Amino acid sequence: MYMTGYIVSSWHDKEIETDGDRFRITIPDAKLETLLGKQAVQEQTHLGVAKFLPQRPWSTKSILKINTPWHVMAPRGVKFLMTAIPYTDYFDFESCTGILDPALSTEINVQGYWNNLKPGKHMIRAGTPLAQLIPLTERTLEFMVRDATEHDQKWLKKRSYLNYIGFVFNRAKLRDAYERFIRWK
Repeated sequence: MYMTGYIVSSWHDKEIETDGDRFRITIPDAKLETLLGKQAVQEQTHLGVAKFLPQRPWSTKSILKINTPWHVMAPRGVKFLMTAIPYTDYFDFESCTGILDPALSTEINVQGYWNNLKPGKHMIRAGTPLAQLIPLTERTLEFMVRDATEHDQKWLKKRSYLNYIGFVFNRAKLRDAYERFIRWK
């Protein structure tokens, strides 16, 4: 299992201060959020998204969403299983399991349980493995890490527009636009 897929690591240090079920999140510099264009770490309260996830008795009720600057663009029909690190020595944070469908969102953001209930300050260091992405396909894929091209940037702007164009998220329209995007390459 540990040799399958790709590991998503923390791209910067973050300090998580807990007091019961509440978080105070500190990052090294606000410029990280300027680069990212949104909060680097968000709390998903038990009244929002977290209420749809099973609660662990050893975790806080709210979950953390760690936003990254990374995107995955895959061939048509390829989705990814995002899961917790299977063999870890870091137990404070545990990724939620889910499916990443690049046709709907190319963003690699990790939502997870905070398992350290001791009040105080705790660190997630840059480079800490947070989640594992496993391609869901029988095909052999070539993995490439590169800077976004001008073509990629156009897609990201278009995707952002399609996400917010209407009152209802149109999955079919987004999927169709993504499939046209990957054919243009």
